[in-house]
Amino acid sequence: MASSRVVLILSISIVLLSSVSMATDHIVGDDKGWT
Repeated sequence: MASSRVVLILSISIVLLSSVSMATDHIVGDDKGWT
């Protein structure tokens, strides 16, 4: 049980980190205006 819970937490963390990094990329792109 413990191992499956660890895998679940790791998966959620990876998804959250990837979504946050994509959001920051969009903010940086909008700030620069893609010029």
